[in-house]
Amino acid sequence: MADNNFKQQLNRIKINRRHNCLIADSGIFTDENSFLNSLAAALAGDIDILIYSDSRKSPKAVLILAKKIKTLCLEFDVTFIIKSRLDVAYAASADGVHLTSDDLPANIAREILGENTLIGYTIGSNIPDNADYYILKESTNIKLPDNIPVFINDNTAPLKYTILTPDS
Repeated sequence: MADNNFKQQLNRIKINRRHNCLIADSGIFTDENSFLNSLAAALAGDIDILIYSDSRKSPKAVLILAKKIKTLCLEFDVTFIIKSRLDVAYAASADGVHLTSDDLPANIAREILGENTLIGYTIGSNIPDNADYYILKESTNIKLPDNIPVFINDNTAPLKYTILTPDS
C-alpha cells in the first residue's frame, strides 16, 4: 500500500509541473485535418497536458486518431490523456485517462492501465478518491481536496484549462 501512495504522489508532482491543460474534442471539427492542424498549433504554444475526447466516433476510429495525437504530444512534450476510454488509453499508450462519474472508478482504471497511469476526474457533485488531478468545470461549494491539483477554466489560475474550438 505504501508503494501505491508513493506512485500517486509522484503522479501529482508530474501534474503540478504542468500548468496548462487543453481539452480537445475532435467531434466538433468538420474534418480530421482541421482538428489535427488546430491541435498542432495549440500544442506548439504553452499547452502542457492534452485531454482528447470524441464520443461520436467508433472505438477503432478514436484509436487511429489517438495514435496520431500521441505522436504530436511526443513531438511537443505534452502529457497525453484520453477521456473516458480506458481501452483506447491502453492501446494508444496514453499517459493517462480522464474519468467522469459515469466511468469506471479510479482504482479499476489503475488496475487496467497500471500504477504509473495518470488518473483525472471532472468534479461534479462529489469528489472521487484516488485521482491524480481534478477539473472543476464550474464554481461549486464542494470542499476541494488538499494536495491534489485542480484545473479550472480561468486564465488567472495557476492550473488552468481551455477548450479547443475550430475558432481557436
